[in-house]
Amino acid sequence: MVHATWIGTPNYEPGRCGQKVDHITLHIMAGFLAGTDATFQDPNRKTSATYGIGSNGAIHQYVRETDTPWSDGDWLANATGISIEHEGGLPQARCTRACMDASAELCADIARRHGWKKLVHDGLNGNIYLHREIPGTDHTTCPDLAPNGLDWRYVVNKANQILAGNTSAPSTPTTIEKEKTMGTTHIVFGVSGSQHIYIANLLAGTYQRVPSMDTLKTRLYILKKAGCNVKSWYECNKDAKGAGKGRSGYGDVALKDLPAFGLELK
Repeated sequence: MVHATWIGTPNYEPGRCGQKVDHITLHIMAGFLAGTDATFQDPNRKTSATYGIGSNGAIHQYVRETDTPWSDGDWLANATGISIEHEGGLPQARCTRACMDASAELCADIARRHGWKKLVHDGLNGNIYLHREIPGTDHTTCPDLAPNGLDWRYVVNKANQILAGNTSAPSTPTTIEKEKTMGTTHIVFGVSGSQHIYIANLLAGTYQRVPSMDTLKTRLYILKKAGCNVKSWYECNKDAKGAGKGRSGYGDVALKDLPAFGLELK
């Protein structure tokens, strides 16, 4: 069974309202996994999904499959569906191959447990829904028509190959274990000459500006809860000559030097 880190949400309906699960709805986050975690944990937002997948292939679970997520903008689709959000959907947020491979494995796992021998997209007649196809939704680009959208055909084809026993996507536990064992994979740092704070994901090879200290606290809490390794740039380099905490308190880096670390802006 595919491993998912439990995050939880107050935004769901207990049970399935007498309905039977008959499909998976695919979504794109239009953002990042940490932001989706925070959004779904906010009761005022009144939105959720069953699962969310990050750019490194990590899977987070918010709602049990036996309960109803608030994801599709349609009561029946919610009550009969398992929804999966994918990181991406913005110019600065990529939907990566690792994310899609993890999604394929998750979809295949769900299919096996529900007795579906094959995943089929056929509008609302198959067992794979695209969010934009559900009547009444205003998410007209979700999941595939947004910038850096989900290649749902890749996901469905790979999931069906896994179901047929022809191939296997990289397992999510392996991805998570890699992140846990390769040392510090998330580094918090400031930028020289400013108060801006960033988080670098070394596994994904990207970094992202954090808009506020409250957002930073939320993301650090979620990352640590998920078992990720997080350190400040100062902690990683405090023994180096001239290293200091800088104005940010996390250790300052010149933004122009980041490409030297193999990082790109998300």
